[in-house]
Amino acid sequence: MQKHHIPGVTQPYLYVGVWRSLFGWHKEDVDLYSINYLHDGAPKFWYSVDLDCNEQFEQLANAYFKDMFKECAEFLRHKTTLIEPKVLLSNGIKMRKVVQREREFVISRAKAYHSGFNSGFNIAEAVNFALPSWIPIG
Repeated sequence: MQKHHIPGVTQPYLYVGVWRSLFGWHKEDVDLYSINYLHDGAPKFWYSVDLDCNEQFEQLANAYFKDMFKECAEFLRHKTTLIEPKVLLSNGIKMRKVVQREREFVISRAKAYHSGFNSGFNIAEAVNFALPSWIPIG
């Protein structure tokens, strides 16, 4: 019997997406990995910053959103921050784009900043997890 329930870690989240719904730039709690499965519906678009550009991404975000950074140094974890991918690319921040379709998985690497949007109605499920390589991070 499980004593501790940690939403998103010991219990998965269910996400219902609609046209133009989005999720802002963030990393997972305690920099865990994440796996997302798209059960049904329209594709989900993902953008992920290359790990070697994390510091550069944070500096850019902190400069763009100075007031938010003053309020909370970890404001990016709140999933409320949007920065257009072409702004990142024009500032030398390397990133990837993935289109997730029905019955496909997307795995976010530990410590990876990512964001995205839904192109229509869909249902997805996600959970965080750790691998042995995460232990030095966590």
